[in-house]
Amino acid sequence: MTIRTGIVQRRRKRHFFRLLIAIVALSSRGLSNAAADERKNIPAPPPSLSIEFVNPDAYVDASAYGRGADKIVLATLEQHLRALGQHCLKSGERLSIRILDIDLAGGIEWHPDSGQVRQLREVYWPRLELAYRRGDSEQPEIRESVSDMDYLRLRPYLSSDYRPLSYERHLLSDWFTRRFCPPDGRVNESP
Repeated sequence: MTIRTGIVQRRRKRHFFRLLIAIVALSSRGLSNAAADERKNIPAPPPSLSIEFVNPDAYVDASAYGRGADKIVLATLEQHLRALGQHCLKSGERLSIRILDIDLAGGIEWHPDSGQVRQLREVYWPRLELAYRRGDSEQPEIRESVSDMDYLRLRPYLSSDYRPLSYERHLLSDWFTRRFCPPDGRVNESP
């Protein structure tokens, strides 16, 4: 082996080891950055909203027929509350709502031509009895009666809303927004 060949081989070894050290350093830095990126990309837990209808058969008026509760009415109100929760509650926030009583807008009246019909009059305003608890079960439960005696003033605004229970949904939206949405309204995208 000549001196020149030995020098070239040493240089190649040095170059190889430098390259190997650089690759190991970059890959370990890349792995730690990837792990940090994964920690940053872990989604925050979604808000937790539990809704319970307490003894719905005893509700004053949560039915198309006046007494008790229809599954469609309860499902509509629950779906609306869940949409409000997704809009207003922060990630990881817990809220439990118990609906104790429902009295829908309008009242059931008899008409000779069409039978029982829900009539909207000033004396039949929407009313909901609610109890809610923010956070864990150790927090106190707050009971509220939510109603709008002047609900018919909304008629021109809600006349184009053909979804069911427009007055009740408006009443719940107003209550939920005042209680649980931040003042600036910038939590999540709109429902």
